[in-house]
Amino acid sequence: MKQICLLAIFLALPALGYTYETDRAITNYSHELAVCATFYSLSAEGVRRTGEDELAKQLYSSADIAMRMSAKLSNRDVLEARMKMSMDEQLKLMKHDYSNMSILLAKYKDLCKFAVENPDKRLQYWLNME
Repeated sequence: MKQICLLAIFLALPALGYTYETDRAITNYSHELAVCATFYSLSAEGVRRTGEDELAKQLYSSADIAMRMSAKLSNRDVLEARMKMSMDEQLKLMKHDYSNMSILLAKYKDLCKFAVENPDKRLQYWLNME
């Protein structure tokens, strides 16, 4: 379903009058998805450590979806660089301690859920930013 939405976005770009602002919106959304992929990966590792293997699988799946979406909007090398930067930042926020995972949950949980599940609306958000 998400892939169809992204395809619709790409098909609509000419009608949107592809401009610098459009390119910037796509870049921002792609970056946001990379940050979310990192958040989901760290969350998966945190719950895996508590023995919640099924939830960890779901979170790793969410990370994979966010990574694939981000890579389609940019490329794999850019995705990897963004994830490395966001991994460093998020680990620092939680002081490299998974017992502080609630810091990341408070910051990213709702945003990332919305960004992954509503790509059309989230890209429109970035298009409206000026």
